[in-house]
Amino acid sequence: MGAGILGCLVIGAFLVTYYRTSTRRLRQCVRDDMQRELTLRQLETDNESVNWMNYFLSRFWLIIEPYISGQVIGVADMTLSENCPSFLDSIRLTTFTLGTKAPRLEFVKSYPNTDPNVVCMDWKVSFTPSDLEDMTLRDKQSHVDPKIVLTIRVGKGMIGTGMPILLEKLAFVGHMRFRVKLFNEYPFVKTVDMSFLEEPYFDYVLKPVGGEKFGFDINNIPGLQSFVRDQVHSNLGPMMYAPNVFTIDVATMMTGADLTTANGILALTIHSAQGLKTSDLLGSLDPYITAHLGNENNTVLGQTKCLENNNNPVFSETLLVLVNSTTETLFLNVRDRNTGRKDGDVGVAKFDLNELVDNENIIDGIGLAVLHGGKNAGEIKCDMRYFPVSVPEEKDGQIIPAAESDTGILQFILYECKEICGGRKTDAFAEIEVTGEPMITTTTFKRSTNPRWDKMTEVFVQDKQKISVNVAIKDTQLTGSSVIGTWHSTVNDLEKALADQKEWFDLDGQGGKIHVAMKWKPVVMTGFAGGLGRGEYVKPFGVVRVHMIEAKDLRNVELLTGGKSDPYVRIISGVQSRAQTDYELDNLDPAWDTVLYVPVHSMREDLVFEVMDYNDPGNDKSLGLTDFRLKDIVKETVTESKQKIYDALEPVDRWVCLCNDQRKPGKGSLHYVASFHPTLALAIANQKEGEPLDSTAPLTAAINRPDKDVHGATVRYAGASTDVVDLPSYGSGIISIKIHEANIPGRSGRGVAELFVDSNDAQYRTIPQSGPRFVFNEAADAFIKELDFSNVEVRLSKADQKRSEAVHCHWSMSASQITKIVMEQKAKKHATVAAAAAAALAAASTTVPAQDEPNGTNNEAPEAPDAIPAGQPAPQDGGDIVDDDDIMEFPLLEVPGTVRLSFDFMPVVNFKLQPEESFENQGNLTIAPISATNLRSADRNGKSDPYVVFLLDGKKMFKTETYKKTLNPKFDSKKETFVVPVRRRIGSKLEAVIYDWDQLSAHEELCRGVIPFTEDVLESFSAKEVDIPMDSNNSTLRLRLLWQPELLARTKQGTSLLGATRAFTAVPGQALGAGVQLAGGAVGLGGKAIGSGGKAIVGGVGRLGSKITSVGHRGSVTPQLQDGPAREASPNSSSVSSKRDAAKLLIISARNLKDGQHDVYLRVRNNSRSIYKTKVSKKTEAPEWNEDCQISVKPSAMTLELKLFQQRHVLSDQEIGSAILDLSKPFQGWLPLEPHGCGEICVQLELPETSAQ
Repeated sequence: MGAGILGCLVIGAFLVTYYRTSTRRLRQCVRDDMQRELTLRQLETDNESVNWMNYFLSRFWLIIEPYISGQVIGVADMTLSENCPSFLDSIRLTTFTLGTKAPRLEFVKSYPNTDPNVVCMDWKVSFTPSDLEDMTLRDKQSHVDPKIVLTIRVGKGMIGTGMPILLEKLAFVGHMRFRVKLFNEYPFVKTVDMSFLEEPYFDYVLKPVGGEKFGFDINNIPGLQSFVRDQVHSNLGPMMYAPNVFTIDVATMMTGADLTTANGILALTIHSAQGLKTSDLLGSLDPYITAHLGNENNTVLGQTKCLENNNNPVFSETLLVLVNSTTETLFLNVRDRNTGRKDGDVGVAKFDLNELVDNENIIDGIGLAVLHGGKNAGEIKCDMRYFPVSVPEEKDGQIIPAAESDTGILQFILYECKEICGGRKTDAFAEIEVTGEPMITTTTFKRSTNPRWDKMTEVFVQDKQKISVNVAIKDTQLTGSSVIGTWHSTVNDLEKALADQKEWFDLDGQGGKIHVAMKWKPVVMTGFAGGLGRGEYVKPFGVVRVHMIEAKDLRNVELLTGGKSDPYVRIISGVQSRAQTDYELDNLDPAWDTVLYVPVHSMREDLVFEVMDYNDPGNDKSLGLTDFRLKDIVKETVTESKQKIYDALEPVDRWVCLCNDQRKPGKGSLHYVASFHPTLALAIANQKEGEPLDSTAPLTAAINRPDKDVHGATVRYAGASTDVVDLPSYGSGIISIKIHEANIPGRSGRGVAELFVDSNDAQYRTIPQSGPRFVFNEAADAFIKELDFSNVEVRLSKADQKRSEAVHCHWSMSASQITKIVMEQKAKKHATVAAAAAAALAAASTTVPAQDEPNGTNNEAPEAPDAIPAGQPAPQDGGDIVDDDDIMEFPLLEVPGTVRLSFDFMPVVNFKLQPEESFENQGNLTIAPISATNLRSADRNGKSDPYVVFLLDGKKMFKTETYKKTLNPKFDSKKETFVVPVRRRIGSKLEAVIYDWDQLSAHEELCRGVIPFTEDVLESFSAKEVDIPMDSNNSTLRLRLLWQPELLARTKQGTSLLGATRAFTAVPGQALGAGVQLAGGAVGLGGKAIGSGGKAIVGGVGRLGSKITSVGHRGSVTPQLQDGPAREASPNSSSVSSKRDAAKLLIISARNLKDGQHDVYLRVRNNSRSIYKTKVSKKTEAPEWNEDCQISVKPSAMTLELKLFQQRHVLSDQEIGSAILDLSKPFQGWLPLEPHGCGEICVQLELPETSAQ
């Protein structure tokens, strides 16, 4: 290449140098990596000695120990003097030294494989100052052992003497773990967790008497030392023995937040408590609630009033609790006030304040479970709002000062006094008052002219301008205490004086000065008045649909009686049972296949599904329960405008194992499907300050009429120029009724109001109140599946009845009519607001106002029928905001009286009612056999003796008479018309089987056919004749069918017989022109048709007896049906007209009378007077009368009392039983006599046409 040998040498030198340099670097890197890896492995396995640290401590300890001992004496001596027992003259810490030998770190073990921001180490620490083996001779000569001397003075004044208590020869060895969590802000250490990995060793010598020379070590007493050691371990174990840790929040301490003083205000509104239970067998329950922080035994920070003799008290109080840290736990202690003895414990409810921070410092409508001994003892309903102290903030490098407010926390500190009483020694104490209210009394500082207390008190102040502070200094003497000095100042004056560096003030009285300080902590409480005090009712944001399918292997609680459990499922929210299924008799594997709906108001409103065993005479028993959390089916999101939106997640289909009330595993499993459907919620663009934001905001708050709500559902408006939502256009929704009060003259005692919506079971039960003016002020709600068919009822019952409550009276109205009332009220409000806005606009533009009213104000909203506007303002209880104009007063049925109610309706969107759940899917099918043709011949004469048996799902429902020698029988429709209760049209099978009667052999089946439940065969409220094809010989069966949708449920009296709880039509027999019998022998209509040839098969429906009740739609009469389309029912009225013609009562028969045959008659009483008596029916168990009487109906007497008597010729007639008949509605059927088991009577009540209009 032409470079020559010299060039090759130069290049070679460069290459050699590069090679040596890279090789050296590689070896160095490998050596470092290996050393680092070996060191890390050594850290994980080996203990590291820290002799350098011990050497440093041995030198530094001689300097720091005297300072530590002096600080301990100064702090402890003051604390001991303040807490001196009354039987001692004084108690002082006279000597405290930890000796000259420093603590020692035996070893340190590190854990490098932790999170990047976590440092974890184990330290073995020992403090054995009496061990001199490792000390030099020079150190031994100057060695001092630890010594603590506590001197107590017994006696009084000069005749007292001091007694030293000596503690020496201390020793301690412990193995501790420290876990330090770091973060990237000052002070860079967030928390330090400490714990002992094993029980520490400690030793001491304690000489309580005799001093150092003559003292006796009490540890020489057998068993005492081990007892003391066990007590220490048992107390420290839950606090800081692994795995428990003791946490120090370094970041909070370094940022200046004083956790020993208040840093915020907790506004706790306690609405009520329900279902409180007490184990006190003496006296009644007089509950009150106290608030504590940290522990239920800590200082009482707030207390409610005491309500006497009330297991469901309504407090409606707001407690303002000073909170030091939101990491604490709030304890609500329910106590029972006792006279002459200690108050009893009912239970404790607790709440973690961290959840307040997670919910933006606001939680409404929370229910806290009260526990006593681990068992449920009730529930507390409350609202919480936290207001932190306003502090300076740093933003963009600038310090923003704390917000100024006259509302806040006043911190007042009393340090000391000097030169009191002219230099005379006194036993002084101080009393501090804030605006006349005593706040704190200090301990007595004995024999001093300069007493020092260093006492601090804090109090919430609503208006700083009106607050003053008073301090009285008093001297304790044998004859009592006397004032030796006072000091008074307003907060504003004190704040100015402290700003001018003035801390000492003159005392009024015998001279002296006082040293005080004050700190003002402003608290901004915007929206406090509006946010709290809204009451216990929170509008629901949706409804939970629960399909209760079945249960398996349930617990048998009736094993001893030879039976099986009769299970049903109920859904509990708080302490309210909101919905439940029917019960299944004697079945440990029930299949309910029932859909229940429960409105929900908060994401914290978790539900409980509880399987119960039905017991008619006693209380139902729990077979097991399971908890259901709303977050499994509901998703909560917050928009930019801070509006909460609740969307549905996928439905959950679960098999769950049941547990007991203590959440321990039980027996059995439950299968259910749960889903969520939200209510209509319009987007909120703007929000007033202090007003809470949620998706349940009024529907008229829409801006620019959005076409869809936040869930994507189409919004239907009442008109083209109104923001009012057309509520009746929604078929389903949640109806809310606030029961303000009921006035029932002459009815004393305690009563409850219950809400029923298309059910035999109450969806809500109020807290009992005393009459005759029952003030409830509670809001209830329930889901409406079909607005056109649902009925709402409010019952007033006795509070002390647990089963079959004695109903005082009731009120009823259709859901559609209530929705119309709500709609009219909203339209009226909208028209008023629109008119006011138009007037303001016209005034602002200085133009002449238009003569025409704005759209929607031409017609005034009509009042509800039979409703009387409230004559006085409704009691405002802090509940949901209700205008006085919205409260309506209605007359009660059955007794003179009124009830005051207000309504609301919230449509449910994204909901489609399944056909199986529709009211059209259940009801009564009235069947009238007409004829049969082309039957098969079964006899030798070429004829048959046919009769028809009707089967529903394989069970016999009815049997006709036998028609002799015919192949084309014509049935007697007047005698053989009957009613079949059908719980489910979809899935049920109704068959007609024609048999040939044979006197000697078994009856032969001729043919059978299925009666379909399809719409082309059955038309609601319209009678139709249909031909049913049979399965042989081209035979046909002609029937007249009438389908009447009704809400069917089981009565809760002894059997499982079906009963109609809500009828949507009139007497079916009138439409068919025939007498009617209920399959199963439960009811017969049509007078003499009963018992004249028709044969009902009792076993087809119930086992023991039968009863049909009508608890819905009271006070209404539905129109009669004719052949053809049904005539529309007239609007329902909530009261009975005072101008009513006479009603007709048809007394038909009786049956199942006890004690065999009697001579019986029936007496009819109304308003405590006898109005009719039947003839005497001789020697029979099933008397028949077929008599009728006319009854004049008056609003003051809306019930009939029917009494059945046995006629006796020698003695006076004996009453067999009685029944009550409601005159507000027509009735046909059997009434059970009371007492239970005395028999039944069959009656028919016909009301005139005028009562239905």
